[in-house]
Amino acid sequence: MSPAWKDRLDNTKTVVVFLVLLGSVTALLLWAGHDYPGVVRKGVKIFFWYVALPIYALAALIGLVAGGVFVYAAIIEPLHDRYLERKYKWARSRDPRFREWLARQVNVLRDVGFLTAFDDLSEKQRLTRIAARLNKMHKLARVVRHPCMVATIDEGRTLFVDNYDDERWGDAEGYAEFMAELAGISRGAFAPTDVSAEMSEDGKSARIGFRHNGTTHEVRVGTEDGCLDTEIIDAANRATQDSGTEFVALKCPTGQESYLVCLRSDERRRLEAEVGWRVE
Repeated sequence: MSPAWKDRLDNTKTVVVFLVLLGSVTALLLWAGHDYPGVVRKGVKIFFWYVALPIYALAALIGLVAGGVFVYAAIIEPLHDRYLERKYKWARSRDPRFREWLARQVNVLRDVGFLTAFDDLSEKQRLTRIAARLNKMHKLARVVRHPCMVATIDEGRTLFVDNYDDERWGDAEGYAEFMAELAGISRGAFAPTDVSAEMSEDGKSARIGFRHNGTTHEVRVGTEDGCLDTEIIDAANRATQDSGTEFVALKCPTGQESYLVCLRSDERRRLEAEVGWRVE
């Protein structure tokens, strides 16, 4: 079961437990007030029909959803992964060059802190699982073999960004959320606080402010065309320049999407030299 599905299942369990406890308290109130006459009994009945019963119905519905999540996460997704692994093993026997390319990519990436989720596996299991994930995200990975593709399966180090999103990049709050996402892949190098976001009166731009290491930073980004204004990334890089790290975009064959990573200068030079990364 993947960590993302574990989180969803845990959250669903929490909601179900809360609703069951709330419904139990309601049942105790019904039982305690059952013997009281007149107005109290009538109030108890109203409470049962309009509060207790909907609570139990909602708990049952969420329980069904939780059951579906569990079946998918515990049974369907692992079976699909096994299928992809078998498919990869077949492809590996047919195309040893792909195996060599993938092994070289993985070894260098692990040396600079990527793909830590696979550290507990043997080398054979690691390559099999990574190839399976790679196949799910990039269907043409075995053919294209683009240098950036393997890194993109590490969601803790890479950030997927849709560069053209009217709803997100046309609003100041979208940029404020983006600051938190940049912090999530920075390995602690970027930790903005007191983030503020304010749209201009004409709605064509937004002012984003934040503090980092005791210094206040402010940047104005365009919101009119619904395109990510890279000035927000430049502002984050100005804030982290003393740490020796930099947010860069991987040059991937993914159309309007891109992947951002946070790298030290030595890591960037190695990845460019040894696995052919191209960043901007």
